[in-house]
Amino acid sequence: MAAAVVAATPVPSPPPSVSGSWSAEAVAAAQADCTRLLADIDVTAKPVPPIGSADSCGAPAPVEVTAIAGVKLTPAATLTCPMVAALHHWVTGTLQPLAQSMLATRVTTIANASSYVCRSRNHIAGAKISEHARANALDMASFTYASADLPAGWAQWLGADGKPVAGSFIERVRLGACSDFTTVLGPGADVYHGDHFHLDVLMRKNGYRICQ
Repeated sequence: MAAAVVAATPVPSPPPSVSGSWSAEAVAAAQADCTRLLADIDVTAKPVPPIGSADSCGAPAPVEVTAIAGVKLTPAATLTCPMVAALHHWVTGTLQPLAQSMLATRVTTIANASSYVCRSRNHIAGAKISEHARANALDMASFTYASADLPAGWAQWLGADGKPVAGSFIERVRLGACSDFTTVLGPGADVYHGDHFHLDVLMRKNGYRICQ
């Protein structure tokens, strides 16, 4: 029997600070990267000013995203374009195909629990800076489905241990995310991610990835 799980309540991120500084070259390069990455994909997004600086929290060319391939992000997420491109590939290549084949429906909304926030990992004082602080991560609190028969979220596919049941929709969604993101943490991974999924595109040495 699935354990009862309360989804993380989506909390709008505070307005990004634009008091920091990036070099003109860094901003121009990131904007060019955005043009290339988002040119031919279905994303509803608008550019926002550079956030912070290269040696602290921030991103040189973030965008505010409200929908990816027809799936709403609620509330809007402030992200880098590489993160948006990874999300689009995952939504179109994993999330929607699995929803259609396994549930006979489609995902209509992703509840954004956190995107850009200037903080340390897991809010631990003294820990390394989080990818959220670089607009390079998204925490998902739940999915909403087109079918009225399916409740929002994924508690129905979690076992008594809080982990996704083997072969279930949410386990296959998680495993598919591990191909598009370098960090995937969700229910059952640790005490910090029991009620949501964390996705990011942190580049590590030797291509190391975390998939839990």
